[in-house]
Amino acid sequence: MLYFVNQTIPERLTGIESAQLKRLRMLADHHVEAQLVTVAYSPLYAQNMPLYQLRPENVVNMYDYLCGIDTQTGKPVKTEQLRLPAGLTARPQGTELHYYNEQGQFMVKVKLNAAGAVLSVNYYGKNKQAVRSEIYDIRGFKSSEIWYDRQLRSVQRFFFNPSGELKMIFFYRMGQLSQQTVRAVQYYAPDGRWLHFASEGELASYFLDQLNQRTERNLFVSDRTARVGWSIAHMRTRAFKLFHVHSTQVNTITNLQSDDFNSNYRYAFKNLGQWNGMIASTHAQVADLQKKFPETTVYRASVSIIPDQILQALQVGYDQRTPFKIIAVARLNPEKRLDQIVRIFALIHAQIPQATLDIWGFVADQKVKKQLMDLVAELNLTAAVQLKGYAVEMHPIYDQAQFLMVTSRYEGTALVIAEALAHGVPVISYDFNYGPREFIDSGKNGYIVPVDDQAAAAKVAITALNDPDQWQRLSQAAYRSSSRSSEEASFASWQTIIAATEAFYREDEN
Repeated sequence: MLYFVNQTIPERLTGIESAQLKRLRMLADHHVEAQLVTVAYSPLYAQNMPLYQLRPENVVNMYDYLCGIDTQTGKPVKTEQLRLPAGLTARPQGTELHYYNEQGQFMVKVKLNAAGAVLSVNYYGKNKQAVRSEIYDIRGFKSSEIWYDRQLRSVQRFFFNPSGELKMIFFYRMGQLSQQTVRAVQYYAPDGRWLHFASEGELASYFLDQLNQRTERNLFVSDRTARVGWSIAHMRTRAFKLFHVHSTQVNTITNLQSDDFNSNYRYAFKNLGQWNGMIASTHAQVADLQKKFPETTVYRASVSIIPDQILQALQVGYDQRTPFKIIAVARLNPEKRLDQIVRIFALIHAQIPQATLDIWGFVADQKVKKQLMDLVAELNLTAAVQLKGYAVEMHPIYDQAQFLMVTSRYEGTALVIAEALAHGVPVISYDFNYGPREFIDSGKNGYIVPVDDQAAAAKVAITALNDPDQWQRLSQAAYRSSSRSSEEASFASWQTIIAATEAFYREDEN
């Protein structure tokens, strides 16, 4: 079994979760058993699974597993099912219900989602001070309860199964920087014993060990090493363990052999003896990592996996697309440098007033969103530039675009480049590590320009947008080049990793 370990299944995917889903489907198509493993408590994650066509057998969550929760438990809890204190009067407040006693004292706050399902119930004492919170799982039961002290700090947290039986207790203390941290965990195991752990990380190691004993010849891949790497590394049972480097390995991008490691991977890089190797997505990063860590095996496995149905779809020509439509696809945070795209677009718009720019991606940083909106207004582009937000389904968006622009300073690999090319969208990208040179043949299926050279990026875009024949040649080349991201090509790299996993376990048999 191949286990891909992450925190949760969010409503809005980042590149890592998107890569996990494509990897899972590709392996399923080749009849390789694999599961997504999540270790974060989330009372809402089950409602996100259908968004991405995930079935219960595709995912195993730590809290579900340890608490004995069926992914397909019942319907959400409604307010009429709550057992609130008698004699309270409800007053609606938006998506909340506030309850008061006969003396007018605020006693209970019930938070609801848009469909009227109960998300949480908060109980208050004197001076409207919270004393206890109940968290309700979207699958129809109270899954957690938190008790607070007089300073509104969490003291204990309880976790329940759907029958209301207590399964786990978290105890908290004040940690560094005045933040609360878990000081102890008690888990009521199926054999009737109370097991004790010093942290949530230790609990996760125990959980992963349980999975490792449930199936055989397992591979554990850490996809968010800063969050789950320690727990995988400290498993007590023997397993084949790799961590995936999804971003650049260093903070100093001008020196890729630096010891100034990216904090997401620092622990793993400094404790390589706890791992059987690492994975990177591009040939260039594999070479850099192998040079830096010559005694560690570095596998290449592209995260840019394009489903066969996309590669086999009918091509969309110049006349079928929105004229002069340029897109950017990235979450709104500083490292994506979307302000660069807006400035490049301003140069294009000055020459092609009909051109428009749509920026797709969820807001990871509200400050970045405001800065972008202010920049758009400052450049008088309000009518031409839109921040479109997050889209689950990107295929029709790519099929209407004539260019994708990417201006990151660095990436592990730019998944959006492969996605755009597969839809016949030429890509204009800065020449950063890693990704553009893996997919773009500059001048053939797109253009690679020097980092921060806004004028060069605008020039190639203007030339192609004004020449439909040239744009069509770029688009046809984009379609052709996408075969390198096919499921078959991607599976070949995973066959190497699967073979290494098998060899690891054969050592135990000899």
